[in-house]
Amino acid sequence: KVAKNLVEECRNNNVYLSTIFQHRFDQAVKKLKEAIDNGKQGRIFSAGIFLVRQRPQEYYDSHGGWRGKSELAGGGVLINQTIHLIDSLVFLLGEASSVYGETEIFNHCTEVEDTGVGVMRFGNNILATVQATTAGSVNIPERLEVHGTEGSARIEGETLTFFTNKKSKLIELKDKFINRLRYLPFVFSIKKRLSPGYHKENLSEIIEAIKNNKTPPVSFQEGLKSLEIVDALIESARTKRLVEIRPSARRTFEKSCFKNYLLEAERLKPRVLIINPLNETKDNAKFSHHD
Repeated sequence: KVAKNLVEECRNNNVYLSTIFQHRFDQAVKKLKEAIDNGKQGRIFSAGIFLVRQRPQEYYDSHGGWRGKSELAGGGVLINQTIHLIDSLVFLLGEASSVYGETEIFNHCTEVEDTGVGVMRFGNNILATVQATTAGSVNIPERLEVHGTEGSARIEGETLTFFTNKKSKLIELKDKFINRLRYLPFVFSIKKRLSPGYHKENLSEIIEAIKNNKTPPVSFQEGLKSLEIVDALIESARTKRLVEIRPSARRTFEKSCFKNYLLEAERLKPRVLIINPLNETKDNAKFSHHD
């Protein structure tokens, strides 16, 4: 609710607003999105994210203890760490339509969860899982997996790996000499040492967007999609019920300004009504009485 109010206030006062979701600028995530968009993974049907962090009690107690307070942090591991992996799923798969989550506090004295798991349903009935904790005894590289009818892909730490049963010419040549390879999955890996985060690239894109009066690369409206999933997971864990998430397009046209446009259209009965969903000023709606 606070985030949505922030969007409205910035829009009403002509303030530029964006978010930092730096994983969208990771080379591994970009490569995977390209493969998905080009159909190389086939029809995506499943995905999953996995995060294990070791965080001492001091982590939650430091800086006034805001990380451990529900009112200030909004949540624990799901909103503070896992939201970036969830945003990667949104970037790769689109919006989620429903979620079910469970949370628990295992190893810390806090008001917020240190462990969370959940199931998310994305468009085209893609099912995805989330498993996250800051109660781990060690830090394990975060992992994201996507599975399709033509192959699977995994991003673990700084490595993107593709798995497929389709043989390349090189594999076919090896098959002539090593018969056992026929019964193993064929793996193609892209290994690259990445810079520590892509905050710089994310910020540079925002600055360029401001200079050129363009939509930011990760607008706050886009960032809300990931925040809504986290909020729904926490709400589901509290109510022990499935939580549905309305598509952003439907939410947009439920706003009062767009309802007023439709009422005016009913009065004027134009042949054509054009509305820009990104523009909520009084001059947005265009009515035409001509063919």
